Amino acid sequence: MSGDQDHHPDYPGRLERILLRRVNVVRKILVAVIALLIFREVASGLANLLGAAPALIGGILVIAVQLVCSHLARANLRYYSYIFIPTLLFTIVPAALKIRAALNFQEQTPAARLWIIAPEVVSFVLPVLLLLVAYWLVSRKVPRDPKAGK
Repeated sequence: MSGDQDHHPDYPGRLERILLRRVNVVRKILVAVIALLIFREVASGLANLLGAAPALIGGILVIAVQLVCSHLARANLRYYSYIFIPTLLFTIVPAALKIRAALNFQEQTPAARLWIIAPEVVSFVLPVLLLLVAYWLVSRKVPRDPKAGK
């Protein structure tokens, strides 16, 4: 006996809706984690340069941009650029500024420079890039949600 399949004529459609809801939840979690990583990086960089208040404002602006872009991407899943471009921009700029500031010392050996760069790359850049890959893999063959634009 095949259970629900015999008694429910809309069984395949129901499974698709359940799968779509779960995929959308995973996508939202991925975007939230990316936004939190970027928030921490931007806020800590701004706090070092300008103080706590500008850091909080800058971090909130980054989160707002990420959420707006996430909403635009959710409205049409084919446009990954709504997620990828702001995320890459908010990842590369703070990382490049931190790495450039760390490498300004002329007396460092290449091994010392690598030692300075590694924590930034391993703790921020690589996790964001891996989360972007996961977002792309989860989203690439999902049918468009008719309720997404609402």
